[in-house]
Amino acid sequence: MSKSSLSTFVEFKLKHVKPYNHNTAKYVFELYNGQASLLPIASCVVDDELKQGEKLTIKGSIMMILYKINEHDQVGMIVGSTGITPMYQVLECALKDPSNKTKFALIFANISQHDILLHEEFDALKKAHPSTFNAIYTLDQPGSNWKGYKRFVNREVIKQNIASTTLGDKVKVFICVYGQMVEDDGGMKKGACMYNSLCSYIYM
Repeated sequence: MSKSSLSTFVEFKLKHVKPYNHNTAKYVFELYNGQASLLPIASCVVDDELKQGEKLTIKGSIMMILYKINEHDQVGMIVGSTGITPMYQVLECALKDPSNKTKFALIFANISQHDILLHEEFDALKKAHPSTFNAIYTLDQPGSNWKGYKRFVNREVIKQNIASTTLGDKVKVFICVYGQMVEDDGGMKKGACMYNSLCSYIYM
């Protein structure tokens, strides 16, 4: 996608669909002349009725937040379900940078263990970057063998895993979670973040 097309709608043909789990699939689109998309971090919602060979009209990217390497000492990410998409791309980009010193803590809320997207990828990132990345999972409907957090995101889970607000602008918190996945004491209802100006919403 050329830079000039970022302000206009462009059609992309669906190359193939790869099932991921019981309710999620990966959609791969063809790019013109094999060019790179030039979109290091991007996400979109795709109609599940779209068939191989059909086209999707896309516009972007529309930048909301510019992430800069090592801008913060610690970054917290509070995510629910498919809200993981932009966070994963930030993590993958930052952690592969050898100059990265920022410590990332990801709180990832889901219905059940089968709904956790990119679980294996996050386990691999934790293994490769044990001093700068940690993933914490919480489930609303955990199985009998689940040993992690239960229910959705609440104030206790946040305080135990994300850096304190006393660090000021050395800490940044990104939120990409549906409101119903945050318990009433989570400090984020109706856009009210317990981290105040240190908090950025991707969407709610």
